[in-house]
Amino acid sequence: MFGSGLYNVKPPKTVVTRPSSTAILALNSKDRFSLDGSAQSNSLQQYNDFTINKNQNLMQGAFNRIQLTEMRFPWAIPNINARNNKFYVWANTYDINDLVLVTIGEGFYTGAELATAVEKQIIADCSGVAAGIVNLDVQFNPRGFGEFEFSMTAGTGPFSFDIFQYSDSITDPGGDSDAEWISTNQLMKTMGLYQLSGTTDLYTTPLQGGTAPMLYTEYVDIVSEQLTNFQKVKDITTNVPTARQALIERLYITNETSQNDPANIPGTYPFTIMRQVRTPKSIRWSGEHSIGQVDIKLYDMYGQPLYLPTLPDVALLTPRQLASKLFKKKVLKNGLEVFVVYVPLPDFQLTFLASED
Repeated sequence: MFGSGLYNVKPPKTVVTRPSSTAILALNSKDRFSLDGSAQSNSLQQYNDFTINKNQNLMQGAFNRIQLTEMRFPWAIPNINARNNKFYVWANTYDINDLVLVTIGEGFYTGAELATAVEKQIIADCSGVAAGIVNLDVQFNPRGFGEFEFSMTAGTGPFSFDIFQYSDSITDPGGDSDAEWISTNQLMKTMGLYQLSGTTDLYTTPLQGGTAPMLYTEYVDIVSEQLTNFQKVKDITTNVPTARQALIERLYITNETSQNDPANIPGTYPFTIMRQVRTPKSIRWSGEHSIGQVDIKLYDMYGQPLYLPTLPDVALLTPRQLASKLFKKKVLKNGLEVFVVYVPLPDFQLTFLASED
């Protein structure tokens, strides 16, 4: 064996590896309020748009990546609210032809509850313009796939029925643009009536929608300009009107099991979303910079700031309400000034993991 070269082979090089060093940044939306801030300054930090800024850096160290790993998000926004509680009915019976605005009260509705509310409200709002409207019948899930159906029971008919999207400046519902229909929230969409309008003689042919999502928004986009400041590849969505370039996470309003039960859809009642992000986005960070503050913005699926419920408008504040600085002035279309205050929502928590490369 001497001289064969076997004794000249170099031993393999040993490389020691270890997991990256990590640190946790735990964020709670309630920390947007400053202990030494006034009620007026704290009221400006809304649930859907705030910045947490302390007297020192929130996190500093030589880390290069940030990931959102866990969320606790209590959901308490009514699925029927000011963003999606209106639609127009074009009621025709013999020579009566009227456009009627129907508004459903804000609140949490199951499919059956919404069907009852819509039926009663259409009958009430059309009572003075459409004879025979009392025979309207609105049902939820009659065929078992979570759909709404409009029909007429026995009556004098004929009765034709058109549903149109709601618009602040509507003059001719048939002339509404497709662009407005796509980019705006509508009660029709919540109820699964995806067509721009539906026309039928309800005495002979019921008007039926598709499976109703029953939600004001199907997801929440969580955005932070500061945490994504150093990422080189920007985020994008297929929904052009709601382009996102600083997306942290898209949180879907459902539970982990995604149960398909039309009578018990998560979001039609208050519940808490607990989510461990299995494949978190890895956000590039510069190791030379600390995290001094964190900004968080929340958007719905239509690109609007996440809806915040409000108490009924107040026309005149009491001295105590005025002193609280929590009420905000709002000018109505008729020029009347009223004051609104947002209903407190339960705070949400986000857990971030900062790590080395």
